[in-house]
Amino acid sequence: MQDQTQIQIRDENLRRVRRLTGLLAALAAVATAVFAGAAASATKHTTSSTQADQSVATLSSSSATTSSTSSATASTQTPVASGQEPVAVSGGS
Repeated sequence: MQDQTQIQIRDENLRRVRRLTGLLAALAAVATAVFAGAAASATKHTTSSTQADQSVATLSSSSATTSSTSSATASTQTPVASGQEPVAVSGGS
């Protein structure tokens, strides 16, 4: 008879723990949804890409007129390799 009561007490405690972990999982899901919504709405407050492109075009056209060598064609610069190791290296596992 002693074993039956201990088993029942254990089962009740397991049910409590199961309910508590279910509640915590639900709260974590809600918190994740709230932060995802906040992150999504934060991107709506930035300027549009056309406004940014126009300001870059204005800056580049004003710098082209003030430069000593103005050319009609765009020039591209190739990166020069240095003797240094890259800063971010993936170590792998």
